[in-house]
Amino acid sequence: MGLTYPTAISPRDYLAWERAREAKHEYRRGDVSPMMGFTPRHNLISVSTLVCLHEQLRGSESTVYTSQMRVKTPDAALYTYPDVMIVSGRSEFEDEHTDTLLNPTVIIEILSEATADYDRGEKFRLYQTIPSFQEYALIAQHTPRIDHYFQQANQWQHSRAIGLQATLHLHHIDAILELSKFYEQVDFNSPEGTEP
Repeated sequence: MGLTYPTAISPRDYLAWERAREAKHEYRRGDVSPMMGFTPRHNLISVSTLVCLHEQLRGSESTVYTSQMRVKTPDAALYTYPDVMIVSGRSEFEDEHTDTLLNPTVIIEILSEATADYDRGEKFRLYQTIPSFQEYALIAQHTPRIDHYFQQANQWQHSRAIGLQATLHLHHIDAILELSKFYEQVDFNSPEGTEP
């Protein structure tokens, strides 16, 4: 018999339930589902991304968070765990547990086959309800590519970096993403599914 997860529950009940678990779960409009899409390649890219950004932002007013930190949208429609988040300035949390961030400036997701459409679509739309949210980067796993969405003149703009020699600038925190560093341990010839 498969595992079942809570449905039609309140954000408060979700948080109480989630904080009693070791595994991570997403809350979306009352329903709870397990976080998915983690592979060895995903983990390699995640670690490289964190290291590169932490090195660049050390000593600045920005803070880099891992996927262990949950984020909440203002209407509590979504609680989830992005792969990487960056706050420019002081971090704000939902409550005294300091495990649910309210004000990310940059969110980075590493695409997986299971979640790519959601990350590009509904999840991005929900993230856009966060007032502090300014930039979104989607990192591909199976080819060196980053899709970058950023706020400019109150409009969302899009750019893309492709290839190991490419770089991408995160404007709001003044950081450079060098694809060669993000993918330095990735063997693109190893079979880990197909490109989302």
